[in-house]
Amino acid sequence: MPSPQTFFVDEIEVGQNYELIFSQRYGLYRYRFGDVIKVSGFYKNCPKVKFLYRKATLLNLVGEKVDQTTILEAIQASLSRWANTVELSYYTVAENTLLKELHEGEAGSGNTYLFYVLFLELKMNASGKFPQDLQPHTLAQIIDRQIYENHTFYRNFKDTDQIALPRVYFVKTGAFLQLKEFILQTTSSSRSQFKMPLKLRTSKMAEIMLANVMH
Repeated sequence: MPSPQTFFVDEIEVGQNYELIFSQRYGLYRYRFGDVIKVSGFYKNCPKVKFLYRKATLLNLVGEKVDQTTILEAIQASLSRWANTVELSYYTVAENTLLKELHEGEAGSGNTYLFYVLFLELKMNASGKFPQDLQPHTLAQIIDRQIYENHTFYRNFKDTDQIALPRVYFVKTGAFLQLKEFILQTTSSSRSQFKMPLKLRTSKMAEIMLANVMH
């Protein structure tokens, strides 16, 4: 919505999600931060809020707009069956249209060829053994089901075969540190304020992650 309805702080409701907008006497006027919050309650007249996600991190292939809270919860729930052997160190996601080699191949075949790409860096437990039954395709199926059950618009587009099964890649230890250094060297991000991107923004970032995929 280019001009969504605006609420003042005394008009917001518990349980609802809102995007923060900031105005000041000098400088900013109705500035949209891109941060989405959920009102969890009130302390006297002051709302208590929970940060959910940034709008720039939404996955949006065909209008489904899946947020990172949904993605992270789906990954964590899917990995829970292997909780005694592995844990999630980092993750990032991308739409497959970001890279040509991920987007072409089945184009024109009549099959759906739009999907999410998930890069996961996992940490082993004390045994140091990667579970043999934890395979990328298996995990992709479980994550897909988790998102399907918890996101209405994703479910609608899946039911009409507009979004295909996600593709999961396990990456080598240190892959995300390599991504961090690339971002620091090629953008204005500062080392002290750096946050690992939850969604890849450029094809070069995706190439770095693909180059670190475990085989």
